[in-house]
Amino acid sequence: MVAHVSFSQLSTYKYCGKQFYLERIAKVPDQVPGWFTVAGSAFHELTAVFDRGGNVTWANFFNNQIELEEHTTGTTRDRWRVAGVTKANREGQTYQWWLAKGEELFGMYIDWVMEMPPATMIEDDISGFLDPDIQLKGMVDRVYPDLIVDIKTGTAQPKTAEAQLGVYRAAMLARDGVAPDKGAYYMAKDGKLTKEYDLSIWTPEYVSKLFREMKAGIAAGVFLPSPSFSCNACPVRDFCYTAKGAKSQGYDPLHPNFGGSDDQGG
Repeated sequence: MVAHVSFSQLSTYKYCGKQFYLERIAKVPDQVPGWFTVAGSAFHELTAVFDRGGNVTWANFFNNQIELEEHTTGTTRDRWRVAGVTKANREGQTYQWWLAKGEELFGMYIDWVMEMPPATMIEDDISGFLDPDIQLKGMVDRVYPDLIVDIKTGTAQPKTAEAQLGVYRAAMLARDGVAPDKGAYYMAKDGKLTKEYDLSIWTPEYVSKLFREMKAGIAAGVFLPSPSFSCNACPVRDFCYTAKGAKSQGYDPLHPNFGGSDDQGG
């Protein structure tokens, strides 16, 4: 059973229980990051330092994040997953693509944030207890006087819609007693906010119930796979029977010969 809960747990469990199981329960080895996640982490750190008045450059933050990712994951950049492979860009969104794209996105961010009121929270740790049994871990990207904002560097608006923003609101209410009842995503590719979401139902009580449902499913061993085109970018697809992963026999109980002959090698 998970000791603490987070929005990423809830999101992963809801959209693919099998990914949740392989990542967090089976803890499969060799989970290879993608260039898009490395660039996203660098962009979050860069914008936070900028908003606090720091002197920053995209290339410096991006290269530092690459070195950190290689060190913490034990992988090398030549193995990282690549998104955005098209006829026009056959190599996809690799280092050189992100080096140029990140600079463009940062310029758009500067233009946007200069028009916003001062943030009341910047990359703030909102971890705490939603109730005596539900301990949440989380960071909120930005909070403005009347709006909670999460920064996204992906190309599509999150499937989770208001849920991520709502969990953040519940955590702020539990910790501070007050929180905005509106939220939106800043989409870096567009340089602007999405529509605002009404977060009024997202209270500590409501969110605690959601996490209790998740915990009940985990305790019961319910980890349903959710096959889709997203499987191609999944960091644990090699260990998933539904995704026809070559290493699934050693890790996925859905494999008809799970626990049989050892195929856990590289």
